[in-house]
Amino acid sequence: MLELPAGDVPVTLAWPEHDRLVARPRRVPPGVRSVVMPGCGHLPMWDDPALVARVLLDGSADRAAAAR
Repeated sequence: MLELPAGDVPVTLAWPEHDRLVARPRRVPPGVRSVVMPGCGHLPMWDDPALVARVLLDGSADRAAAAR
């Protein structure tokens, strides 16, 4: 399993639904937000750039909310 240092930084693991090159992790560390990007392959920024942008912005919004 992925090991993360202790901290209060929100982490998002965004995974393409149809990635055939890299296997999806079976478990995600506690506190990590996991997002599956539907319809995307190994290069989601080519398949659906708007979705990738939305996932990044949502993760940034989570960070901003946590800082308040």
